[in-house]
Amino acid sequence: MTDGVKKTMEDLKQRFPADFDYAIGLDTTRSVTEGISEIVQTLLIAIVLVLLVVFIFLQNWRRR
Repeated sequence: MTDGVKKTMEDLKQRFPADFDYAIGLDTTRSVTEGISEIVQTLLIAIVLVLLVVFIFLQNWRRR
C-alpha cells in the first residue's frame, strides 16, 4: 500500500515548483502491520481456547 503512495508522490513531484520538495518524516506502516498481525493471532488463539474450554466443561457443543 505504501508503495502506491510513494509512487504517486514521485509522480506529483514533477508538478511541484523547482524549489519545492517533500520528505516522509515518519512511516509507521511496518509497526501498524505487525500490530494488526499480532492482534489477529491473539484473537485466533483466544477463540480456540474458548472452544476448548466449552467442550471440556460441557462435554458437548450444545447443553442438553
